[in-house]
Amino acid sequence: MKRYSIHSVAELLGVSADAIRLYEKEGLVKPLRDEKNGYRYYENEQIHKIMGIHLYRQIDMGLSQIKRMFGIDTFDGLESEFDRLIDSNEAQIERLRIKTDKLRFMKQHIMSVKHGIDRYEIRELPTGYVIHANSTGEIKYSEIKEIFNNPAFSFGNMCYHIKKQGDSFASDSLMFVIREPMIGISPLKDEKKELGRIEGVKSLYTIQSFDEKTAGIEWDFSRIYEYAGKHEIECTDEIYAFYIYSLVAGEKIMDYYEIFVPLCDDRKYVEEDCAGDEKLYGQKKMINL
Repeated sequence: MKRYSIHSVAELLGVSADAIRLYEKEGLVKPLRDEKNGYRYYENEQIHKIMGIHLYRQIDMGLSQIKRMFGIDTFDGLESEFDRLIDSNEAQIERLRIKTDKLRFMKQHIMSVKHGIDRYEIRELPTGYVIHANSTGEIKYSEIKEIFNNPAFSFGNMCYHIKKQGDSFASDSLMFVIREPMIGISPLKDEKKELGRIEGVKSLYTIQSFDEKTAGIEWDFSRIYEYAGKHEIECTDEIYAFYIYSLVAGEKIMDYYEIFVPLCDDRKYVEEDCAGDEKLYGQKKMINL
């Protein structure tokens, strides 16, 4: 039987000699060795194996998986293994699809900041699902770990619920909220009926930036209410401020928020005391009538 040197096989198949050496190191091929000179020689069986390895590599199969394939000697076994690989790839495709949707969601935030600062429009506040809430309206670092480690963290936003009190503004709750449509691709999509809910409502919308100081955010929405008054838009005294992005310039951090101020004529309010509800701790549940 004719024997081929490693370089002859490499030239014959268009595979590098280094790749063939790696296949040997991984135990995928076992060339003959000349005891006199130590040279490797490959016969037809090993060349066919290298061809098979090259085929599997063309579909991005790793060497450990190829080794597994070579260990299966029945068609039923091979069929099961291909089913497993197909399922694995489809799961990976789904993960990439979700990742792409999240990237689009984040890019949308960037575009909103870029084009929406201090510009006003009527926009629907998307229905939101409350994953976490406190009644202080401030970040509690003791709560951050719980939010950061939630598998749904990258699908949502921190949201301040703020009340207008005369000419001043004060946050009475800080929530972590997943809005539509992101809830539909999040790990909590099948549990959303069990979550606290912020109902969608027409709102006066803008983007505002705030310098987050050590003592907290100094909220000021006077300009949006001035705009509303000038254009005869009647707004409620509540504001939803969704954190969407931060820019860092030296030691200064500028935070950007999507601001939604619900309109008075779009809904009526029924307030339920939810203090005993862990999902809406300290919140008021807003219900469309």
